[in-house]
Amino acid sequence: MPEPTENILKERVQKLERLLRAREERIVALETENAMLYLKLAECQGTVRSSRYESSHFRRLFEAEEGFKKNVTKSIKTCYSEVRELKENLNSLKSVVAQMPEELSTYVEKAKFKTTKFGSEEMTNMEKMQSKLMETEMQLDMALQRAAAEKDRRKTLHNTLVVSYSREGCSSFPSNPSTKIKSRNNRTAATNIRIYNVCIMAYGQTGSGKTHTMLGSHDIDVEMDSEQLNKDEGIIPRAAKELFR
Repeated sequence: MPEPTENILKERVQKLERLLRAREERIVALETENAMLYLKLAECQGTVRSSRYESSHFRRLFEAEEGFKKNVTKSIKTCYSEVRELKENLNSLKSVVAQMPEELSTYVEKAKFKTTKFGSEEMTNMEKMQSKLMETEMQLDMALQRAAAEKDRRKTLHNTLVVSYSREGCSSFPSNPSTKIKSRNNRTAATNIRIYNVCIMAYGQTGSGKTHTMLGSHDIDVEMDSEQLNKDEGIIPRAAKELFR
C-alpha cells in the first residue's frame, strides 16, 4: 500500500481538527444547555414548593371554612328550635292572656264578696273587743285604786302598831298577863309578815323576859303540836305556825 502524501496528511489533520472543534463546541453547547436545564429544574422545584405551600394554605382555609359552615349550620338549627319553642310559648301566653279578663273578673267578684263578708264580721268583732277592752281597763283601774287604798290602809295600820309596840317594848307590864302580850305580838307579827319582809326581835335588860317572849316557857326538848297553838310558845314558833298554816 502506497504511503499517503504530505498533502493528504495535512487534509486529514485539518479534518480531524475541525471535527474536534465541532465536538468541543457541541460539548460546550451541551454543558450550557445542561446548565440552563439545571436552572429550569431549580425554578420548577421552587414553583413546586410554592405551589405545595399555597395548596396547604388553601387546604387549611378550606377546612376552617368548612368548620365555620358546620358551626353556623348547628347554630342556625339551635336558633330555629328556640324560635319554634318561643312561638309555642307565645301562643300559649296569648291564650292565657285572652282568658285572664274573665278569670280576673271572677276573682274580683269573689274578693269583693269575701271582703264585704269578713269586713263586717271583723268590724263587729273589733267593736266587741274594744268594748271588752275598755271594760277590762276600767276594772283594772278600779282594782289598782282598791289595791292602793288597801296598801295605804295597811301601811297606816302598821305604822300605828309599830309606834304602839315601840312605846310598849321598852316598858314593863307586870299587871298584864303573858297571853295578852303574846296576843298583841301575834297581831303585829301577822300584819308585818303580810306587808313587809321583817325581822321580829325582842330587846331589853337582862331578866326582862326576851327569851320567854321569843321562844316561850316550854322545854325545847319536849315535842309540841306543829299545827295547834300552845299557850307556852313564844313569838318565833307562833309566827312559824302562822306562816305555814
